[in-house]
Amino acid sequence: MNEPADRLADSQRRSLIGWVLMPCSLALVFGLLGLLVYKIAQGNPRKGLIASIREGKKPMAHEFRLKVLWRHTETWNSRARQTLADGRISPSELRGTPVVLNFWASWCVPCGREAPRLTASATVHRGEVVFLGIDVKDFSGDASKFLRKHKAN
Repeated sequence: MNEPADRLADSQRRSLIGWVLMPCSLALVFGLLGLLVYKIAQGNPRKGLIASIREGKKPMAHEFRLKVLWRHTETWNSRARQTLADGRISPSELRGTPVVLNFWASWCVPCGREAPRLTASATVHRGEVVFLGIDVKDFSGDASKFLRKHKAN
């Protein structure tokens, strides 16, 4: 009924919300900035691994355990095949077996060019070397289509 008073109350409410949101927003921005500075100060934790390789040393691979997307292991020896029983794979399970580790993605143009060469090499070195591909930043369906297209073994 009293229109100027309603507008004043509405304006005061918006002002109060602004005063509450501004410090929260600033805290979030400074928190993220602090996190960025912390991560930069940490440096690269794998720097020692790279230095070891350059010095000719043979450091152990970092441990990971990944879900298996493509179970075509016809070129693997029987011991390596057994590692896939649980549908996951890790480097420690393949210890003692030569492994070619390839990082790839279905959207990667050079990966499409190298896929036939890797498939041919896996066939030539059947039972001697495990060829293991790690799909990066990809959808499972796209990755499977890529592997079918290139008849990956």
